[in-house]
Amino acid sequence: MQNFTFKKAVPVWESGKEDETNYNLVFRTIVPRGGATIAVAASNMYQMFVGGKMIAEGPARAGHGYYRVDEIDLGKYLTEDENIVAIYVNGYNIYNFDRIKQSAFLCAEVIKDGEIIAATGVSLPRGFEAKYHSDRLRKIVRFSYQRAFAECYTYDENYKDFECKTDAEFCAVTLVRTGEKNFITREVPYPCYDEIGAEKIICRGSVKFHDEPIDPVQNRYIDLPEKLAHFGYAKSELEMINTDEADKGEYTPEITAETAAEPLTLEPDSYAIYALPSEKTGFITLEVCADEKCELIVVFDELLTDGDVSTKRFSIQNAVIWNLAPGKYSLITNEPCSMKYIKVINKSDGKLGVKKVALTEFAFDTARFSLPEMKELGSTNDNLNRIYDAAAETFRQNTVDIYSDCPTRERAGWLCDSFFTSRVEHFLTGKSVVEKNFLENFIYKIGFDD
Repeated sequence: MQNFTFKKAVPVWESGKEDETNYNLVFRTIVPRGGATIAVAASNMYQMFVGGKMIAEGPARAGHGYYRVDEIDLGKYLTEDENIVAIYVNGYNIYNFDRIKQSAFLCAEVIKDGEIIAATGVSLPRGFEAKYHSDRLRKIVRFSYQRAFAECYTYDENYKDFECKTDAEFCAVTLVRTGEKNFITREVPYPCYDEIGAEKIICRGSVKFHDEPIDPVQNRYIDLPEKLAHFGYAKSELEMINTDEADKGEYTPEITAETAAEPLTLEPDSYAIYALPSEKTGFITLEVCADEKCELIVVFDELLTDGDVSTKRFSIQNAVIWNLAPGKYSLITNEPCSMKYIKVINKSDGKLGVKKVALTEFAFDTARFSLPEMKELGSTNDNLNRIYDAAAETFRQNTVDIYSDCPTRERAGWLCDSFFTSRVEHFLTGKSVVEKNFLENFIYKIGFDD
């Protein structure tokens, strides 16, 4: 373990909101053209954009009371005279298996030519300003019992102003310094963010919606007792159950012949199912154009169920919703999930142009290790090669900052599972970098409060 000391930055959050449930802020600063790096730590998690493009998600997870710091080279993204670095920070504040329930904060500083030119909590040539992330629905169902919240957004034509316009108008929140934090270095490799486009469209059809309430599946994350505030919102408080919105539709397949995943136009109340080249973990990435006000529902899964993408196969909210005003949008989800199939549903009175359906990958970056085993087994038996490739891909998707149980439902670290994954890491990479971090996370915390 190595301690990390910020030179200028201090941890900050909106005054009085650091322990609110699913309370999310967006921070930004402006960085000039040329080389620069940013050091960033956050709780519970962050997603970073430069000029509207996602470049990072983190931080690497640590044990209770410790926070790992990412150090990211911004140079290749700073192509304008003034570049906006925007950081979305999720303050989940609920018990789950993925992220520790700890107070929300952001601590970040930008270094250029050896000088700190921007930092949270201090006034330099430039600091960080923040707004409440009002575009994201707050009182929403959890993604799963093991993870935090599902995603639902409401956007209009100004949805990216804060990320992309230096003169954007917004309501700034009052940031205050939070308590002291124990910062430590990241230690593990940064993940791969390759964009993987959908390979083909396997089905198109129409959908008939009804608005009558439906009874959700009664499971541990929807049917929470009213008193369990630390586990999410009670059913009576929920403003959205994502899979219910998808399940209000009756889907009729009309074109089942496979076609290339080229730009298409979805008619009102219609859908298309896209297939990636293989199952992957990452962020759903879309480019769409809505003619009319549109509820864009995207359902995803690793397998097809009776030729369709089901919301019932796992006990998860495998649906993301964007409520869009007429206009063009570049969309990306905030949380990583696993999928091969992506069902795009246009609930609208107008047409929806779909220019791109892709996944921005979030997995172990094999390019950082030049060992031949990471590329292929090299067997003359094709079945053995396929099994080997599937095993290596399973490792990649479950090994970003710790050894995860599974890359969608939980993203939790389990000591028993890690025994086997650690052997795979050493076999594939010749190193045990993630294993070292993973075990350190368990030994940092000596005891726990009642």
